[in-house]
Amino acid sequence: MNSMKYEIILFSKQGDILLRILKKEKSSKVTQKKKEIALSKERTGIPKELQKYATFSKTRPFSSNLLSDEKGRIYVERFKPVTEKGTSFIYDIFNREVKYLYRLSLAFKIDLVKKGYIYTVFKNEETGEIKIIRYRVENWPEIKF
Repeated sequence: MNSMKYEIILFSKQGDILLRILKKEKSSKVTQKKKEIALSKERTGIPKELQKYATFSKTRPFSSNLLSDEKGRIYVERFKPVTEKGTSFIYDIFNREVKYLYRLSLAFKIDLVKKGYIYTVFKNEETGEIKIIRYRVENWPEIKF
């Protein structure tokens, strides 16, 4: 996955290209304000005098994660800029023939999609307790694949 371009290529063990997703989208520049927010001491703990040594790409990435389900659909998690308010996670969904199907916005991050359920894992940082939550997809049989 090349997250700086909207490009995902899946290879076989022999090196043959099995799947290629190329979506034409305009890239978004990383502004000085976004850099300052990303590096803020509250966020990173990095002292101000060391922040000047951090480097950024000129544009922000398109994607940050990739998942698939048993029907071969591909879920591309869109990169969430640090300047965005709220906790929504956006996914672009493609079928196995690489046709764009849907854009999905959720209040939680997807960790697994299987048999009509979406799973997410929450970890309590203080106690170390892990909670797995399962959401049933109401229209699972109707979703294209």
